[in-house]
Amino acid sequence: MQVNTNELESKQITGTNLLTADTVPSPVEEGTPTSVPVPDFTAPPDRPDSPVPGPSSSRTEQRERSPVSAGPSTPRRHRVRQRRLHQTPFNRATSKFVAIEERRLRLERERETRQHNLAMEQLKIKAQQLQVEAERVRVDEARMRIEADLRASNEQLSSQLRALMALLETRDTRIVMTDFITISLAWMLPLPQITHYGKPPED
Repeated sequence: MQVNTNELESKQITGTNLLTADTVPSPVEEGTPTSVPVPDFTAPPDRPDSPVPGPSSSRTEQRERSPVSAGPSTPRRHRVRQRRLHQTPFNRATSKFVAIEERRLRLERERETRQHNLAMEQLKIKAQQLQVEAERVRVDEARMRIEADLRASNEQLSSQLRALMALLETRDTRIVMTDFITISLAWMLPLPQITHYGKPPED
């Protein structure tokens, strides 16, 4: 009998616990009523089938919609970034053509500069050659003038020598004639007169 009373007491305790747990409302349930969302199983309205965009257009749209970083950048970098974002095959070909054309123009300018420098060097060499030639001509003219002066002086000296020789020849002729006359007269005079060396005899 004692066991039965203990079992009855335990049943009564558990029954009261169940009643209190089911009947006492929680403060959350009293303050805010809860509502369970019911899923909507209605079908969406029919829409026309839109064309599926290709991978290139989706990438382009994604690039166009991608936000630009707010970091510090120069206008040139911004333009380059925008150009890369909007680059198409035609734009790539155009940019390559422009780069090739710019390189060709740069090489053309460098070639023209080299040719101009070479032409200037050739002109300098020609000017130096002309200067040397002018110096040579002046030296030749001076040499020719000196030679002409020497010829003139030689001719003058030779003429003076001829005149002197002619004068000497005439003097020698006169001396010879004087000696001949003196000898002739001496042979014609007597001997005493000759001993007096042409002096007249004393009276």
